[in-house]
Amino acid sequence: MRKVRISVAAVRRLRIFQWVAKARAGESTRYALKYVQIKPKCIAATDGRHLNYAEGDFSAYESGMYEVLLNRNNRIVMLLDEDAGNFPKWQDILPDHKTFFETSCSDGGVCDDFSNTFFALSKLDIMVNPTFLKDALWDDEMKCYYGEPENPVHLTCSVGRGKDSYKLGAIVMPTKAPKIKLQGVEPKLS
Repeated sequence: MRKVRISVAAVRRLRIFQWVAKARAGESTRYALKYVQIKPKCIAATDGRHLNYAEGDFSAYESGMYEVLLNRNNRIVMLLDEDAGNFPKWQDILPDHKTFFETSCSDGGVCDDFSNTFFALSKLDIMVNPTFLKDALWDDEMKCYYGEPENPVHLTCSVGRGKDSYKLGAIVMPTKAPKIKLQGVEPKLS
């Protein structure tokens, strides 16, 4: 067996790919939603109800639609599919909300603030699918931008430094759910 050195930047990119891929559709009548779209300056995945994207330098990868699989050793395998169709113009749906609160997560890669974020949104009468919200959170401080309850929530953060910096973003569409009175931490509104 031989040792292979992997740079911190390569590990970060791998984690970003894994995070973005969480938003792709498992089964969909819209074939393109099962893929991760890679372009030189961004990658994105969506199932139509939530979207994860990263902006940065992805020029080392061929642009296109990739099927993301885990092999039996839990390693990611990305297959370029030239017949995958057209990916939605996801930049068109990015909301322009000005109000936000901040979430914070632990260094261990687990967002301890998931419940607080969910409760804060609920107190603002914004209901979102908790699974999608959990998939959207990164293990760093994020800003949670919001508008009216029927508008999507936009979470953003920056990771890395210099040439190896990325802007991560997630859009979570609201759900229609009965109003439940929740008790939790008051959101820090900016």
